[in-house]
Amino acid sequence: MSVKQIALAAVKTKMEVSKMKKGLLFVLMLSLAFPVFANGGKEEAAADADSVTTASMVSDGDALVRALKSDGTWMVALLDDVSVEGDIVVEGEFPGKPYRKIALYTQDENRKVIDRFTLTADKLIVRSTHTRIQGGAFVGDVMVDAMDFELVDAKVVGNVYFKTDAQMKSFVKDESSEVTGAVEVSM
Repeated sequence: MSVKQIALAAVKTKMEVSKMKKGLLFVLMLSLAFPVFANGGKEEAAADADSVTTASMVSDGDALVRALKSDGTWMVALLDDVSVEGDIVVEGEFPGKPYRKIALYTQDENRKVIDRFTLTADKLIVRSTHTRIQGGAFVGDVMVDAMDFELVDAKVVGNVYFKTDAQMKSFVKDESSEVTGAVEVSM
């Protein structure tokens, strides 16, 4: 193969991968939107479609910060590495959902992780019960003022501080997760 043929093959492969990612993203967005329309398209289903049933897919810091507010969404999924100047605050309760999820990854229709992302901020302040960081890395310190904080297949490059001993005892970290700094009560 000539250099030109190799270059053309590489460009074609990159374009196919890009199309595949866009297709998978579309499938993921449809699957997340499905609960909104699951009631046969009746008007009350649309009226009930609020932050409890939807997720936010974000690729910038402003959208991420808005989505994690108390009137935001139960799940926030990153589409790229995101950096936020200052602190990120996770607030609000979402009845009917098992946890408040910060998804630092994308997945295919079989739930296989495709890409992992890094979220960077000075601090992530967690005030929502059952908050879960999953599938990527957070760079900064995590300040937890809520019960049942979780790390699932995630890495915190920094410290995890809890306001109370009870909050720290309710912390769950699976075996594939890691905290590079301290995990202690200290707020």
